Amino acid sequence: MEAVERFASPGHDQDLIAMLSLNYQLDENHSLGMCYEFDRKPRYMWNIDSYAEVTQDKVLYEENVSTGWQNRPGTSHSLNVYYNGQVGDWNIDFNADGLWSYRKMLQDMSKRYTLAGEDAQE
Repeated sequence: MEAVERFASPGHDQDLIAMLSLNYQLDENHSLGMCYEFDRKPRYMWNIDSYAEVTQDKVLYEENVSTGWQNRPGTSHSLNVYYNGQVGDWNIDFNADGLWSYRKMLQDMSKRYTLAGEDAQE
């Protein structure tokens, strides 16, 4: 048996990114700051097309056709805050990071296969 397969997956995505950073030096011994980033993918769409055929002795035995799409929109937020300072004999270096992310995956696939001499099945 011999198998031949073709696969295509053209896609299109949109991305919106915004960032805000603030840094402040209170005096020569104290500084603080933060950075916030917002990332939104309202559209992350892919089409999925696949074709495969199986032959035996160069005669078609089985044919498979798959078509579908996949959309993975998502949103993420990241935050970094820091403080650096000196209090008496103590040096303080504080950093904190946070990441929140949400993504859902929508998908629809259709597969049709045909065995030689039979009707197509889905």
